[in-house]
Amino acid sequence: MNPGHTGRTGNNRGVITVYFCLILTGCFLLAGVLTDAVRILHGYSRVNMALESSVRSVLACYDRELISGSGIFALNAKDPEIQKLFIKYLKANLATKGSFARYTVDETETRIQGYEWLTKDDVLKSQIMEYMKYRVPLSAAKSIIDKFDELNLNEKHAVAQKAGELRKERTDVIGVVDSLNSRIRSLNSTQSINAENCGGLGQQLSGLEGEARHAESEVRNYLNMAEQHGPWEGEIARKEFEGTLSDFERLYKDIGDNLKKISSLEQELWKSAADRDGRGKERDDGNYDKDDPDGNDKNKQDSNGEYDPEYKPEDEPEPEYAFTRLTEIYRNAPANSETTPSADDSGAKALELLNRFYDLYRQYLAGVDPEWLIDPDDIRKNDELDENVSLELGTTPRYSNADAEAANDGVLSFARKLVDRIKASVQNGIENVYVNEYIMTHFSFVTSKKHFGHFFEKGEVEYILFGSRNQVDNVARMAQRLAFTRFAINSLDYFIASKNPEPIYRLAYALARGAIQAGRDMLDLYRGKAVAIAPSLSASTALKMDYADYLRLFLLIQPEGEKLAGIRQLLQFNMKQHDSRFNIADYSSAVVAKARVKINLWFIPAVFPDRVKIGPFEDGCYVIEKQVFLGY
Repeated sequence: MNPGHTGRTGNNRGVITVYFCLILTGCFLLAGVLTDAVRILHGYSRVNMALESSVRSVLACYDRELISGSGIFALNAKDPEIQKLFIKYLKANLATKGSFARYTVDETETRIQGYEWLTKDDVLKSQIMEYMKYRVPLSAAKSIIDKFDELNLNEKHAVAQKAGELRKERTDVIGVVDSLNSRIRSLNSTQSINAENCGGLGQQLSGLEGEARHAESEVRNYLNMAEQHGPWEGEIARKEFEGTLSDFERLYKDIGDNLKKISSLEQELWKSAADRDGRGKERDDGNYDKDDPDGNDKNKQDSNGEYDPEYKPEDEPEPEYAFTRLTEIYRNAPANSETTPSADDSGAKALELLNRFYDLYRQYLAGVDPEWLIDPDDIRKNDELDENVSLELGTTPRYSNADAEAANDGVLSFARKLVDRIKASVQNGIENVYVNEYIMTHFSFVTSKKHFGHFFEKGEVEYILFGSRNQVDNVARMAQRLAFTRFAINSLDYFIASKNPEPIYRLAYALARGAIQAGRDMLDLYRGKAVAIAPSLSASTALKMDYADYLRLFLLIQPEGEKLAGIRQLLQFNMKQHDSRFNIADYSSAVVAKARVKINLWFIPAVFPDRVKIGPFEDGCYVIEKQVFLGY
């Protein structure tokens, strides 16, 4: 035994124990930190689930009246009770029994807010889409497009437009020919060609021939234009101007005959002047002129020694020729082969029916509170299709040429806008159709029999179309647009089908008959009946439209923003009658919720004190912040 190691062996006792204690303490701390880390990770999941569950619970507090009346899910996100309810649900979902984890909600930083407000068009539209796409078939809207395709309104408009250009050309041609004939009649008042008028008359005849050549060219251009327009129009033009071209040939011959006579007269006058000039020389030479025994003959010469047409010897008759009467240019004015049917009392009855509707609406106007309106700018309309058309449908219009052309221009302008709007609406796709069908199934109109219990018993769709605060005005404007639509379609159809050979009569006939038929159509439509989309298609029951179909048509061509503004305002009206505090601007279809929750920790605060500022630690707790977006 080495005595040198006796004391050292006693001093090393317990070193291993301390060493293992340190290792064990570190392991415990590590296990504690890992435990807290796991609790934090679990806390994130727990807070997220609790937050989503709380928001869904809040979303379940949607307005029952709004969903039952319009199918739109929305929450009054500005209601203070919603915030309290959200905090309550969040605390309940985070509460734990028999657990070491404690969750504390920081109410000052935890809130719920509306996110997608119904005042936005895309939000309201998306709600309508969700409601409609599984509920209403699209056959009604598609059938309207199909019916108008069958009507060929675009082609009829093109034909009528070309016919108008052809009529204008015809009017110009007739004006040129009438002007030519006026000059011819003036010249035909001439009885003879003599020394006094031969010079000016020759110039007039030469000018007349140039004007006749121009007129003939205009006639030929019109005939070519008519042939290109169509066989019927070409036949009309040929019959009307049959013989006109041969009249021009006879006119040229007559002009030529008179010019020859003028030339012959001038030659005779020159010869007579020359003869007189010779006799004068004989007198100067002292020779006796037997034709002038007194020697008083004067030379028919002016101061320059040239022939003087003003010279009129008393004893010598002037030569003259009979003026050949000029041929006038004639045309065969076609006779009116169609008679406009006499107007019946259908137009008056339609107006009487409309007046009853007006009286009905006046009783609803008294309850409208201006404060219920969302914003006048939101529902202001710019109706490009309105025309200033009288609703006096019971009388037969009397058209002059100018009146008929003016009315036709209005018809063509309206038809062009209608065709363009329909094309544009079809390109907008299925969403436009869904919005229209939503309107037709959730709101009333003049002839609807369904009662919704809304603020306006009738005329809600008309309100969406025109947006006037005066319901009578909405109904009147709808009647006006409907009357002009029927008038325009009927007139175009009658014009295309007409076989009247007189162009302006054909136009006036189509306009007059179209107006009369529009009165009859209006009466049937407001009685709830369907009318043929065009008179020529009356035999087909599949090509008929009722008042509701025309509302669909006008909704189809109305800008989407105007429709959504009208829907929004009607929702406001209908909800106000149940709850005066309702304001659609407070309602949203989605919410954004933010939660700030603290979870208590065991070990991490001992390792990372708050003052180190490592991570989201606060008062010995870990802070979890989450945010979610949820909607209907």
